[in-house]
Amino acid sequence: MKTKEVYLLCLFVVLLSSVRCDRSSDIPDRSRYLGQAPPGLESIVFAPGIVSSKEYFEFSNTWAPDGKEFYFARRKDNKDIIMITRWVMDAWSIPEADPVLAKFNGFEPHISIDGTRLYFTRFATPPGGLKQDETLSPRDMEAQLVNIWVMDKTEEGWGDPRYCVNGMYVTVSKNGTIYTTDIREASEGICRYKLVNGKYSEREHLGGGVNSPSPGTHPCIAPDESFIVFDSKRTDDPDNADLFVCFRNDDDT
Repeated sequence: MKTKEVYLLCLFVVLLSSVRCDRSSDIPDRSRYLGQAPPGLESIVFAPGIVSSKEYFEFSNTWAPDGKEFYFARRKDNKDIIMITRWVMDAWSIPEADPVLAKFNGFEPHISIDGTRLYFTRFATPPGGLKQDETLSPRDMEAQLVNIWVMDKTEEGWGDPRYCVNGMYVTVSKNGTIYTTDIREASEGICRYKLVNGKYSEREHLGGGVNSPSPGTHPCIAPDESFIVFDSKRTDDPDNADLFVCFRNDDDT
């Protein structure tokens, strides 16, 4: 994905995140969006020199519900590092590597709407392993190592991670449904896992315009699942991806 497209995706995710943030009215305006101008109708580089740098490659971000913590990924020396900046003493701290996510090799973070859970992508198989298939391709072997994990919020911070589902680049609705990118050879693009009685359902690929005429990737779901923002390559230029939005119909398509 091109750098300018990542900046645009970052801006849209920030815009969507602002919809779900329940910030109290006593938080100073300068704390919102890291003190940057609120999102408008034109794409701009987000927080240049703070988040977006010329030296590295920044992508994937998430806000805490109160708007006082901002996580984002920075690719440095071919390694993805999760950075965090906090609103402390009426100012934003200098972004630094998050020690908890670094410990577990986590990347592509996503905080739940109520702030009680932190989801992230991790190169690690679940404790019991994944189902094996004799027809697995080399890409599928890699896909088995890329999974979504979650940590619960505790009084001391984030707890130990536990396995959720297979996939990468996670976004979660208010009712706990996980939307992610399926990177297997047989992938049809964006899929979801519904949370039913405390357990995740089987993988379900989204139909309609989300994965057609070309597969969608990197989803960002609305809290009520009424719409989804994603990127997809749907032009003659194989290196060009654009942002799209699809709205859910009454029949769940």
